[in-house]
Amino acid sequence: MSSQKIAVLIGSLRKKSFNRKMANALTTLAPPTLNLEIIEIGGLSIYNPDLDEAPPAAWIEFRDKIKTFDGGCKPKPPKFPAAHFGVVFH
Repeated sequence: MSSQKIAVLIGSLRKKSFNRKMANALTTLAPPTLNLEIIEIGGLSIYNPDLDEAPPAAWIEFRDKIKTFDGGCKPKPPKFPAAHFGVVFH
């Protein structure tokens, strides 16, 4: 069975963010059929559609890299009603 190459995008730039911890866990726990790679977004500027005609080099590099993957995922923590938050996380 061939391996699927999956891009893992982290929405937070913090080194110890919950999203990053989940992404690291995913890459460790993924079965051999999934080749997960964390793609960093820290070098990207804020998206501005006005720049699409002549995008910054970082955008081009990012887009070219993303095209090499079979799929992608963006881990994020579950959303709980405020009343349940303390029960779940304490």
